[in-house]
Amino acid sequence: MNTTGSRPQMKIVLRNVKDPGMLCRAQGCLLGQFAGDAVPNRRTETALNCRPEEGQPSVYRPRPKSLWPVDALELAKRLLAPNG
Repeated sequence: MNTTGSRPQMKIVLRNVKDPGMLCRAQGCLLGQFAGDAVPNRRTETALNCRPEEGQPSVYRPRPKSLWPVDALELAKRLLAPNG
């Protein structure tokens, strides 16, 4: 991706997003696009092994299994597949 001059467009896009959830998704997409493999592997591993199950001592906001990020890479591969 050519990043020359893209900062003003990013600001416009992010400024026009009103839904907090959508804003987080947009920021995540932009971070992934510009940072690529710069995200440390330990952070990726932490996210991909996250299971916020109710009753666990370190879980403050439990989530249903359908929202766990443990299968995020497989889901991304399926979404990007030509016949996905």
